[in-house]
Parts: sequence; C-alpha cells; structure tokens
Amino acid sequence: MRVYADSSFIVSIYVQRVQTEAALRQWEALNAAGESVCLGDLAFLEVTNAVQLGVFRGSFSAKLALEVLNNFNSDVRAGIFRLIPAPPLLWKKAAELSTLHGANLGCRSLAVLQVANALLLNSELFLTFDQRQWALAIAVGLNAPDLSLPAYS
Repeated sequence: MRVYADSSFIVSIYVQRVQTEAALRQWEALNAAGESVCLGDLAFLEVTNAVQLGVFRGSFSAKLALEVLNNFNSDVRAGIFRLIPAPPLLWKKAAELSTLHGANLGCRSLAVLQVANALLLNSELFLTFDQRQWALAIAVGLNAPDLSLPAYS
C-alpha cells in the first residue's frame, strides 16, 4: 500500500503533542503491516522546519530538536520513510486543486501541495492532523481517516 504522511503526522511521532497517541497507534499499525511511508521533498522540509520552529517558539530545546532530527533522518536512511522527489506536475496539480477547492476549504498553499503530491504518487492512504488539508484530501477522493475522531485521539 502506498501511504503518504504530511509533516503534522510525522512530527507527532517524534515530539510529544496532543496528536501523538493517535499518530503512534496508526504508526504501529503500519509497522505491523510492514508498510513504509512515502515522504515527499516538501514534507521532509516541513518536518525539519517544524522542529526548528518548535525551538524558536520555546516548545522544546535545541538539544531535543537535534535528537528528533537525528532520529527522523536515521529513519529516512533506514527506509522507514521512502523519500520521493516531487513529481514534475506537482505545481500544475496544486494550482488545479486550489482553483477547484480553495474558495470553499481555505487551505494554505503548503497543504494543497501535500495533497497534490499524494494524488500524483497514487497514494492509497493519506495521514494528516491538519483539518483543512484533510478536508481537501477527502474532497479529491483520497483515503484519509479523520485522525481527530475519538477512535484516534
């Protein structure tokens, strides 16, 4: 199965957040099934930036940030995440999704890019905690469980 996870999901695996319990349950199920997770260039950047932003905001220390990024990069090297370059049509697909759904859903550009990437990679499962991004994923037909539901939280 081709699984695509955005940065909100991935960071929740490595840093204690409100969503961590739900992320770890889903993560453990994927690991038990022998599934790896596709990681686009954009998600890789967003994970790195989210961790650094956490230091800036005082959410955690620079030492913890270094540990988180080392663990994350180690998992990427180990193949737990499959780093996949952005497809050539990413920008065109994202603009199309923005035109079709932007006025109704109010997604940020980065969220639209993540969904477009998942579509172009033929993802069978899309994991996010970003509710607007989730709504867009559902609107375009991706299988995206609502991780905010009590069964996941």
